[in-house]
Amino acid sequence: MSKLFKLFSVSGKKSSKEDGVSMAKDNQDASESTGRRSSTSSKSSAKSAKSAKSNTKKSRHSNTGLKDASKVGKIVDTRTENERMIEEYFAVLNSHPSADEIVKHFTSSEAPVLFEDSNGMNAMVMATEMQKMYAGFNDFRFNYASIKEIKPGVVLVDDVNVTGTHTGPYQFANFPPVEATQKHVVLDDERLWYYVKDGKIAKLELTALGNLTGPPGLYISVGGKMDMPAGE
Repeated sequence: MSKLFKLFSVSGKKSSKEDGVSMAKDNQDASESTGRRSSTSSKSSAKSAKSAKSNTKKSRHSNTGLKDASKVGKIVDTRTENERMIEEYFAVLNSHPSADEIVKHFTSSEAPVLFEDSNGMNAMVMATEMQKMYAGFNDFRFNYASIKEIKPGVVLVDDVNVTGTHTGPYQFANFPPVEATQKHVVLDDERLWYYVKDGKIAKLELTALGNLTGPPGLYISVGGKMDMPAGE
């Protein structure tokens, strides 16, 4: 109709025939314009649909990739039975078990526990001494660098150390107990050899790699004095 108005404004009056031709042309132009808009809209819708489909496809590929990635690098347990047993034993020690629960992992309560530079003890004496350490250090734990069966039946636990916070009285042997200091202690490293027989510990040998290790190291670290005879 804007075109029709333009014609009237320029020429003044038009004949009926001319009016009819002009109106027909305007209708045709309007139809073509509508068709073009419809076509453009259809193409746009098709493009949007294609884009959505493409995104969905990419999303599926992405999810599949994540699933596939989860299958890659699957951890294979290469530990020996004896290595697993000793690792589980350390987990038990760090849970602060009773003396009897500790001894269950040895062939007997008399199984030897030998120190390189001092007198040894048996498994039950060691387990009883552990109870004092658990009571005096509420977060007492063993840490280690590696567990390796170096030959059949012999498992080496390397760079073992003890950490803990002195939260309760701690006494070593017959020396005077040291009241809680709240001091966090990190002892020197040790090297431990476990001799395993039929899934149990038949013997334990320990070598200190520093000066402060074992129960004496704990006692000295929290201020205990061992420069006088025990019991005095």
